[in-house]
Amino acid sequence: MNIDATVAIDARLVGGTAGGVEHLVAGLASGLSRLRDGNERYLFLTHRASQSWLSPYVKGGCEIVDLGPNPGFTAKALIASLSPTLNRTWWRSLERILQSGRPPSPPPYDRTLEKLGAHLIHFTRQDAFLTRIPSIYHPHDLLHLHYPRFFSDEEIQARDASYRRYCHQASMVAAASSWTRNDVVACFGLPESQVQVVPLAPTLEIVREPKAAEIEQARRRFKLPARYVMYPAQMWPHKNHLGLVEACALLRDKHHMLVPMVLVGRRTEYSATIDRRIRELDLGGLVMLTGYVSAGQLRCLYSTATCLAIPSMFEAGSFPMWDAVLTGVPVAASTVTSLPRQAGGAAVLFDPTSPEEIAEALAS
Repeated sequence: MNIDATVAIDARLVGGTAGGVEHLVAGLASGLSRLRDGNERYLFLTHRASQSWLSPYVKGGCEIVDLGPNPGFTAKALIASLSPTLNRTWWRSLERILQSGRPPSPPPYDRTLEKLGAHLIHFTRQDAFLTRIPSIYHPHDLLHLHYPRFFSDEEIQARDASYRRYCHQASMVAAASSWTRNDVVACFGLPESQVQVVPLAPTLEIVREPKAAEIEQARRRFKLPARYVMYPAQMWPHKNHLGLVEACALLRDKHHMLVPMVLVGRRTEYSATIDRRIRELDLGGLVMLTGYVSAGQLRCLYSTATCLAIPSMFEAGSFPMWDAVLTGVPVAASTVTSLPRQAGGAAVLFDPTSPEEIAEALAS
């Protein structure tokens, strides 16, 4: 293949704050940097704060384009600072703009893309922007439509309006699984040919296998037990950490099994609820929370884990499940959304709404 094309990739995020999207972008950069069969240019659009974590993976035909310093505030932070009345007014205005089909003229990032000579823009996050240039949009999931209780009315309206607009704008919509593809097609009325399944790659594929000394250092740093169940996920309600905590108590009280659990992932405002339930069940010695860990540290944790648990109530596609396959760790996972098909019979499945089933699956 010999194509002269310039592809822009939206990497406007700060390393360590975007969870799976950060890994997705790093993996994309690593893979594209290894291509040697064409004249394509891949431009990763970043703010300066994003470049330190991304630069090790950008080589070959890839390069970083500096969009300048990250703005001192995000739209979400600005809206949160407004009075409730202004807040509601802002969201309604945004929805009307997005549904009107009349984008700002010209969008500021659109001018940047044109100056770079970009033929295509790949939006790796749900937070895209309107553009005249052909685009690939990755909506990730439509959680707000399936679990509206986790969002305010304003958030639901804004998510639905913006995701819908960016999907209809896109030349191609990428979905992590066939379940998500069908969901996006049905909810947004898109032609089936517009939405393609692009499976997630293991996030740890770009991380070398750790040495024994590095694994031992991780054991000491995180005070890891000899055997433990691991769950890597940011602490959002739908990730169902509470179900796993309840199962840990059942294993102790009904099965007479002490099963240490290591919960890996960035803390959120919901973390206080998880902390409180751990204290109520007197699980301080069994359930450990590491907070955010680097990709190298995460690979060390997989190297020493006995089992991976995925008790999530909703998954468009699971990075941890692919990481477990890569590192040879057994998996116990929910029977919801994309997970059963992704497991392909290679995991013990359970009902995530039943702590008893979670406990039974882990006991097996």
